[in-house]
Amino acid sequence: DANGTSFVMSDKYIRQMIADWKGMARKFGDTAQDYYDTNKDQMNLHPDTILILEEIIYHEII
Repeated sequence: DANGTSFVMSDKYIRQMIADWKGMARKFGDTAQDYYDTNKDQMNLHPDTILILEEIIYHEII
C-alpha cells in the first residue's frame, strides 16, 4: 500500500506477475528469474509472497 506495507499475494497473481516478467524478459533477451534476481532487493513483497514466488521461479519449469 501507500505506506509501504506489503500483503500476501495469491498464487494466481504471483503467477501473473511472473508471466509479465517472462514477456519482458523475451523482449530483453533474459529470463523472469534474471529479472527477479536483479530487482528483488528493490521489491516490497510480503515474506510469504517471496516464498511462493521463489518456489515457482527456482523450482518449476516456467
